[in-house]
Amino acid sequence: MTQITAITKQSHADKFWTRYSSYSFASKSSIANLVGAEIAKAVTAGLPMAFVKDRNHFLMTRGSFPNRYRIF
Repeated sequence: MTQITAITKQSHADKFWTRYSSYSFASKSSIANLVGAEIAKAVTAGLPMAFVKDRNHFLMTRGSFPNRYRIF
């Protein structure tokens, strides 16, 4: 079960965001999930998009798709 923690000054005062130093964290993935706000920009940029099944639902994705995802 997911544990939810409230963000408070006491519990998160010493936390901060650090920028990634490279894109190596994404080196094993050829696709990236899209959210609603990103779809229009992806379409106008001409990025290849597809629905990919993940367990019992489909995700809108974009990227460089392996041959097994090609439909035409």
